[in-house]
Amino acid sequence: MAKGPRPRRQIASRPISPRRPTPPRRPPATTKPTPPTPRPPRGTPPRKTPPQKKPPAPTPSTRQEIRSQLIVTARPGVDRAGIAAVVASLGGTLSPLFVAAPRSPEPAKRGRAPGRVPQLDEFLVVTAPESRFPEIRARLLKHGDVTGAYVKPPADAPAYSCAETWCTPLAWAPASTPDLSTEQRYLDAAPDGIDARYAWTRRGGKGDGVEIVDVEREWRFTHEDLLECGGLAGGYPVDCIRERNHGTAILGILHGDDNALGIEGICPHANVRGVSTRMPGLPEDQIPGTIDTANAIRTAAHLLTENGTKLGTGHIILLELQRVGPGGYNIPVEWWPDDLAAIMYATSLGLLVVEAAGNGHPSTLQGVSLDAAMFDTADVGFPSGWRNPLDRRHVDSGTIIVGAGVPPVGTSRVDRSRMAYSNWGRCVDVQGWGDEVVTTGYGCKQGGVDEDRWYIQDFGGTSAASAMVAGTLACVQGYRRRTRGLLLDSRRARALLRATGSRQKADGSQFPLSQHIGPRPNLRKMLKKKIKRPRLHRRGRARR
Repeated sequence: MAKGPRPRRQIASRPISPRRPTPPRRPPATTKPTPPTPRPPRGTPPRKTPPQKKPPAPTPSTRQEIRSQLIVTARPGVDRAGIAAVVASLGGTLSPLFVAAPRSPEPAKRGRAPGRVPQLDEFLVVTAPESRFPEIRARLLKHGDVTGAYVKPPADAPAYSCAETWCTPLAWAPASTPDLSTEQRYLDAAPDGIDARYAWTRRGGKGDGVEIVDVEREWRFTHEDLLECGGLAGGYPVDCIRERNHGTAILGILHGDDNALGIEGICPHANVRGVSTRMPGLPEDQIPGTIDTANAIRTAAHLLTENGTKLGTGHIILLELQRVGPGGYNIPVEWWPDDLAAIMYATSLGLLVVEAAGNGHPSTLQGVSLDAAMFDTADVGFPSGWRNPLDRRHVDSGTIIVGAGVPPVGTSRVDRSRMAYSNWGRCVDVQGWGDEVVTTGYGCKQGGVDEDRWYIQDFGGTSAASAMVAGTLACVQGYRRRTRGLLLDSRRARALLRATGSRQKADGSQFPLSQHIGPRPNLRKMLKKKIKRPRLHRRGRARR
């Protein structure tokens, strides 16, 4: 008899008590992409590599919390001294949100993104005690050179299963980890899976030559099945098991090493790295970190494009993020102006940005329609020109938004229908498995004292779904690189996913097809689909 879905408590963003405070500021990581290391064929013993160097020991922290941000937008070209003086008079400091933000690509090249690309130098950030934010914001909104001033809460990883107390690691582990890849049903042929096993038989179909940057908080790069990953490329993660488990599970879905043990990643030949949204808090001796999503996205874009100079690479940014917005629902981070600007900057460079649709309300565990009218209303202090990016008729960020669908195993629900917690709407392009995902981390399937040998059998959320889609796109891009095909941009990726996937299903009146989360990817059809090169104008620009 099929078992029903397990009841789980979704965890909203909350203060986190890191076991190791944030290190002091360091020079930024190099932005030159690291070429992927050759992988041994499956069936060979795993290659042991020395543990990665950790950041220097940080200073102690007396308060354990995560800062919100007070973001300010200024009129283009104005002298910021007057704005900074107002902030200073109220006990704060003003600085650019995007440090040394480069100039945007020239308009002819920037046309890759649907719509105008915001100028990153319009965004500023206030450093001050959060208790002063309301007063500072009120004063700034009266300043003639300020177009917006809003408080942005921290973002959280979009998984209902990432609390430290959600999963207690098993006390035991076998002497050697067995091959668990046969239990990864999401790798199987469509419609049950995404047919990754077929993609692996094609040239480049394991993600060869593709770069992926996962943007969230922390990872376990020393895990026995993740030793071939590219490591930490930016940010300042702290020692928090909740955050580390989540990132480790995502890495496993993408890049479980191509070896004889554990699980197999969807795109094990891609070079997968992490950029942490955790940044040093200010003052550093009191607050261990700010969740700075916009800067992390911009950092990822620079890593994948050599500081914005290498366009059209088709590399991938995965946003394992969500934030509480109107109505108390967790929604995609692009709803906030600075995150939207960073995302549009990335897509303007020809990168694919995969974004979680979000896991709905943290208390009721119910998703919400992203088409709801409440998302059309700007938050307090948003710039006057803001329009809801979840309605692509107004603004199109270029992201690929992913919902969570019911898997074909482990539940009595209808396969490919919407998971109850998953958000839905016209902007949701595609779905992935929302439960029963076998991957690395947590220790619920294989535990023991060594965290580097932990595995889980039922990871889920729009987190797992988004990683599944990012891995799918890496297989397609790797295949197209090796066969000299046309690399996907955001528009082509969306169209291909929607046209070739296994269709969404309804599950009674509670989960109708009108609650749109899109199809499940089908790699066999995606790789076989012919994509025409765009026709060119006389001046060499592509027709739309």
